[in-house]
Order: sequence, then structure tokens, then C-alpha cells
Amino acid sequence: MRFSWSRPAGIENRDWFLVAIGSDTNVAATQTERPTLRLEASRAAGFAGCNHFAGSYTLNGDHVHFGPSASTKMFCEKTAAIEDKYLAALARVVKWSVAGDELTLSSDDGPVLRFKEMAQTRRTS
Repeated sequence: MRFSWSRPAGIENRDWFLVAIGSDTNVAATQTERPTLRLEASRAAGFAGCNHFAGSYTLNGDHVHFGPSASTKMFCEKTAAIEDKYLAALARVVKWSVAGDELTLSSDDGPVLRFKEMAQTRRTS
């Protein structure tokens, strides 16, 4: 049996790391502090820079809506500002688009979050 690497379609079952919030906040965190997002089986989960979070989401074509989320409650002074902006921006998201390995989540006013796909770790046959 041969295995090949292929990029899945859509935004689900892929691991994303945050690179920008809005047009004015680039996220240049270390790998251990890098905010992430994964969507699968109607569950959104990730790391916000200090705390892990999880909640529901719904997809309808290129529209996406994130429901309320729960998160751990550690305090990290160094990453608190990014974490607060990230989680608040998720609540405003209504659309998604993918170009290559980049995911953009947008509100009615335009892009609010930009992600890059993490290195491929999935096998497909």
C-alpha cells in the first residue's frame, strides 16, 4: 500500500496557526505560544496563546459561525492581549476562504483572522 500526502479540501480536519489579526496585528509568536485552530465534527478547538479553548461551529458553504467557547483560565501576561483579540475576533467571523495554505476568516467588514496551515501530518491512501 502506498501513502501519499494531499491537502484536504475545505477548512475542516486541518491544523492552522494564526499569523495575523485584522490588518494591523501580525502574530509572530514562538512555536509554543502560537495560537492555533482545528475544526472537526462541529467542534472548534485550539490554543489561544496561553489557554486552550473549544466550542461549536457551523459551516454552510463559505459561511462559518463560531458558537460560544470554553477555555482554560491561566493568566499569561506576555500573550494576554493577543489571546483576547483572537477569541473576540472568532466571535465576529461569518465567512472563510482558502488560498493555497492560507485560511482567511472574515466578518461582514472584511478579514479578521489569517492562518497558515501547519505542516502536513495526515496520510491518505
